[in-house]
Amino acid sequence: MTEDGWYELLRQFSSASKVPETAPHTWELLWLYVPDYTLFGKMNDIKRVPFRKENGEFDYEDNTTSSWDWDEDCAGFTVRDEC
Repeated sequence: MTEDGWYELLRQFSSASKVPETAPHTWELLWLYVPDYTLFGKMNDIKRVPFRKENGEFDYEDNTTSSWDWDEDCAGFTVRDEC
């Protein structure tokens, strides 16, 4: 697997929680904790999935846009009721 392949898997996984525009918004992915490919399989918080440009390449440098970002206030094994 390549790093691009890893981020594509994360992009697809994180976008699976999105509902179509016409459907009521009932859930949102707040936190992702998985074996991290970039850390040789060590369990890790995924804080951001890079934006994929129209040409198919991921933009690793631009920290202002992303396909998905974690909700730091609602991340972890124990979260507040508001989450």
